[in-house]
Amino acid sequence: MQLDKYPFVKTEENHRYEFNSKGPKGVVRKIVLYDNTNFQGIAIFNLAFGDYDPVIDLNDRIVTNNNDRKKILSTVAATVLEFINDRPKSAIYAVGSTPSRNRLYQMGINLIWDEIKAEMDLFGSLNQSWEFFSKGINYEAFMIAHKSLKFNPNNKKVLI
Repeated sequence: MQLDKYPFVKTEENHRYEFNSKGPKGVVRKIVLYDNTNFQGIAIFNLAFGDYDPVIDLNDRIVTNNNDRKKILSTVAATVLEFINDRPKSAIYAVGSTPSRNRLYQMGINLIWDEIKAEMDLFGSLNQSWEFFSKGINYEAFMIAHKSLKFNPNNKKVLI
């Protein structure tokens, strides 16, 4: 991925990635966490993303506005690609904690879509049904899997 991104540190045992956002609000610690679920023998990881909070650990409701949104989205996307490439027999599910966060996820996907579509299957959820991702459609949730998995999320309605 050629986009500018922050270096991140990962912890394998709990599927956690951390990096620092840097901007006018100072240095803000960010966390990307992948929580394992299982569906019909396929490991599906729920992506959680937010700021570090000393009380609750990951807070996905804080709006930092550190003027580095594109770099943050590129960094989160880089963790997704690394995570799925390390686990090609799994899928990642993502939905924003608010509609505006969901739009941010979609903007992050749009940044890397042309680079990943040859290797990854990306789905968007609309009205409790999944379709292959298309730019310009506002999806309710997202699912990504390596093409080698031949994953079809429509075996059920919304999985998570």
